[in-house]
Amino acid sequence: MNTDNQKHIVIGGGGAAALATLKALRRRNLTAISVARHKGAPDFLFTSADVLDADSLQRATDGATHIYACMGFPYRQKIWSKVWPRAIENLIAVCAQNNSQLIFLDNIYMYGPAPLQNPMREDHPQKPISRKGQIRKDVADRLLAAMQTGRINALIARAPDFYGPNVQTSVLNVLIEGSIKAGRPIYWPKKLDHLHSLIYIDDLGEALVELATADQSNPTYGQVWHLPVADKPVSTFAALEAIRDAAGSNLPVKNMPGFLKLLLMALIADFRESAEMMYQYEADYIFASAKFKARFPDFAVTSYVDGFQASGAVLRN
Repeated sequence: MNTDNQKHIVIGGGGAAALATLKALRRRNLTAISVARHKGAPDFLFTSADVLDADSLQRATDGATHIYACMGFPYRQKIWSKVWPRAIENLIAVCAQNNSQLIFLDNIYMYGPAPLQNPMREDHPQKPISRKGQIRKDVADRLLAAMQTGRINALIARAPDFYGPNVQTSVLNVLIEGSIKAGRPIYWPKKLDHLHSLIYIDDLGEALVELATADQSNPTYGQVWHLPVADKPVSTFAALEAIRDAAGSNLPVKNMPGFLKLLLMALIADFRESAEMMYQYEADYIFASAKFKARFPDFAVTSYVDGFQASGAVLRN
């Protein structure tokens, strides 16, 4: 694809996914601009805008050839129900007005019923069993409708849980870092032996840009894609142990006692909000990315061994 005169807008500020995407664009010498309400990604061009404000979003994205939707919102169902529909409608409107291509980073909360099919492919049934999953399905359905009617040119890129150095939303990092600081065991709220696919954050950014800038003689737009993950997922226990070891700790990894779950539910809003998503950890969770790997056979996926080592190394001190 001819990349001359392209302007790539990444919405999401300094969030892990947005930053990984900006870095991937920079590695290709493409013009990349960080867009967020208050603070952009460090060391990148920045424009202030609110994805919930159509006028400010239009001003910030004027002239954009590509818009990457990598933003997140506070992990509250009541907030999601209000902001996600408005955000996707604003994105669709500005892409239609600017003739921008939209690269929408999605999760797989809409997949259901539980237990999820293994491996999970792009055609997985969508019967969500959570309120957040229903919200995300509605958002994706609105975007798919705009794509199918030709209103905008877009693609949907779905990913499992992120992990990697300094990924503040990685539950693995959060648990290990908190345990190291407190000098207590690393507790996990569900069974530890289930396999669970994860995506390395740098792979996520690289894959989004690959999809966005690929030669369209073999189209990537107008489709749903699973972003690439390493083959042979490991158990949650193995992941926690590997990151812990790389962090230079020997704290034990244990199942969380029932009384502690109840206490955290009472005290921590994020823990309460995550309860409806725990079905994802009650069985193996194997994410298939064969479609992406067939389209981009030279894409180098980070191994879990290397990814866990990098994740833990930044926690060492």
